[in-house]
Amino acid sequence: MKGSMKSIDSHWFLIVAYILLVGSLALDYHFYYPDELHYTDAAIQMIQSGDYLTPIDGSNHARFNKPIVSYWFVAAGYRMFGIHAFGSRIFFLLAGATICLLVFLIGRLIYNDQTKAYIGMAIAATQIPLIMSSIRSIPDVLLCLFMTLSVLGVAGFIKYGQATPVRYHWMLYLGLALAVGVKGIHALALGIAALAFLCFNPWQAVSIKKLLHWPSMVTAFFLGAWWFVSMYLLYGQDFSYSFLHDQVGTRISGNVFTIGKNLLLSLGFLLLFFIPWIFFIRPLHEAKKWRPSQASVFGAFTIFFVMVAVLLISFVSSFYERYLLPAIPLLSVWMGHLVAENLPLKKKALGFWIVTFMVLHVIILSFAALMLTTMSFRPGNAIFLTTGILLTFGIFYKLIKSLHLGWFALSMLLFAFNLSLITRNISSPDEGEQIFTQLKGMTLDNMTSIGFGGDAQVAAKIRVACSGQYQIMNLSDEYLSSEIPAFDLIIGNEKMITELPSHHYTMISGAASWNPHQGWPLLKAIVNGTYHQELENLGKRYYIFSKKASLK
Repeated sequence: MKGSMKSIDSHWFLIVAYILLVGSLALDYHFYYPDELHYTDAAIQMIQSGDYLTPIDGSNHARFNKPIVSYWFVAAGYRMFGIHAFGSRIFFLLAGATICLLVFLIGRLIYNDQTKAYIGMAIAATQIPLIMSSIRSIPDVLLCLFMTLSVLGVAGFIKYGQATPVRYHWMLYLGLALAVGVKGIHALALGIAALAFLCFNPWQAVSIKKLLHWPSMVTAFFLGAWWFVSMYLLYGQDFSYSFLHDQVGTRISGNVFTIGKNLLLSLGFLLLFFIPWIFFIRPLHEAKKWRPSQASVFGAFTIFFVMVAVLLISFVSSFYERYLLPAIPLLSVWMGHLVAENLPLKKKALGFWIVTFMVLHVIILSFAALMLTTMSFRPGNAIFLTTGILLTFGIFYKLIKSLHLGWFALSMLLFAFNLSLITRNISSPDEGEQIFTQLKGMTLDNMTSIGFGGDAQVAAKIRVACSGQYQIMNLSDEYLSSEIPAFDLIIGNEKMITELPSHHYTMISGAASWNPHQGWPLLKAIVNGTYHQELENLGKRYYIFSKKASLK
């Protein structure tokens, strides 16, 4: 990598850049994912009640579908930084950055080469599944973090064999235990596969006696199992049925067509994720002849681990590309090695992607500038846009001048920041912030109980926007008519208008938000400068219904 600068060669520089650029999407509810509501709702309940052991959903029911660790990460963010969108996501963002660091450490350990380790980290940092999981408070990035820590332990055994230092036992087993505490059975299956490879690979097998290290194993067993045991003792079969139903009952598919489709989707997405890096690898006929070494054994482990991950995903009833995340760090380490073998890269190969990314950034920035002029002008958005333009100019200037893969990685990471310039305009203020603004203007005390009818994710956003100030209870469709009279204040969508007698309630507009089903008309409205008018007609609407004083 010629013409490099000391700062861009530092893995810490790239990690800080990852936090800042990707973190721009975590500041508010950009790219909100519906599953986040389970963790934000439960974390708020934990802070309100002081019970950090049992996750409680927005309907005040225990939710045992997932283990406890992810809920604690959200609650810790709330405790340290306050109840808001970024507070719920901060530790997930840091988990994503830590995964990049672990990729660097694995690459340096296996290949004993700083450049290969750095390129592997750069590849990991630019992976779409990692970026998107880092900005959402859902378990996937935590599963990936702790499995990657466990893989660092595996790498230590591949490096040192029978002479492996004890610290790699702790990494292997504690990483696996924490992964089980995040995701349950899926993490356990991946961990068993990794241990099986260490024991039975034909090139550098590690004896079972060497793998046994009772202090780390006992600690890991307690760490991974105590919550499950506690929940069973407290809730018995209600817990075990709910947990196993989610982990196995609704997840596993025996349909041959579904399994085949998921297998092809997994392989296709893995190939897609590593574009453009795969184009920088030396052609196969030029590759060195395979021979047993720690690097080649690690390559075999990578292939084996990815195959196991893909097979596990193939049997799920519903495929999501984020399920592939645990395979990304390993593939990034290996890809860093393969790309480094082809340095220095041909200018033509790198130049095509530089021009492509420049054009895409210009398009994004141009649309963001258009939004700033046709929608409501906000000084904060103008500052973000100016920052995006300066960053784009500076990064591409350095990239064209040096053709350094570090700057190339930053040009890809910059997409996260520049895309936030667009999403911030259409997602902020979100429904929760809009409704909280209305609630602040009403005479309510902190113990006011509010009923909510509509999308549960909107209720979760309201709870976060209110910083847990009010008790907001989700109303079930089945018992809606019987539950409504218990609340003096109702928040609901347009369907609630027909459920509530108008002579009993007064109604005010609470929120209007982006409607994906009306995306094209709303995009045209942005261009025409009529977005806010069309949002009132085409957006998702929520209202606040207040019971009349004479009926309270």
